[in-house]
Amino acid sequence: MKPVAVWAPPFDDPILLPGGREIVTLRDAGDYITSLPKAEQHLAERQAAVEALLLVVELNGPTMSEESVETCLKDQALFDKLSADENFAHKVLKVNATPTFFINAERIKGAISFEEFDKRIKQLLMK
Repeated sequence: MKPVAVWAPPFDDPILLPGGREIVTLRDAGDYITSLPKAEQHLAERQAAVEALLLVVELNGPTMSEESVETCLKDQALFDKLSADENFAHKVLKVNATPTFFINAERIKGAISFEEFDKRIKQLLMK
């Protein structure tokens, strides 16, 4: 059974927003992101934030402190590695959809069911 999402526990350190407002819980973070103008909600950074937020909720944590987030954001070597990986995915592997899977070098764009994965892999194992 899938765990129940937990949106209410407070963060160790609130996230301060312009104007003095604070994000204290995952619910606050979700509400803030969805209150942004539609054009801003569709920016890649915002989509990544939403995906991360949902993952934290689904897994019931953990959350990072503001200090941990700042340390991560200032890690230039990590940023450079992630940027290189992203460029490789876009330019070489031609990944332009989420999710994208590769099975035996075949690129599969979009979600597919477990049954479809199973079928494709079994076909390959028969060769």
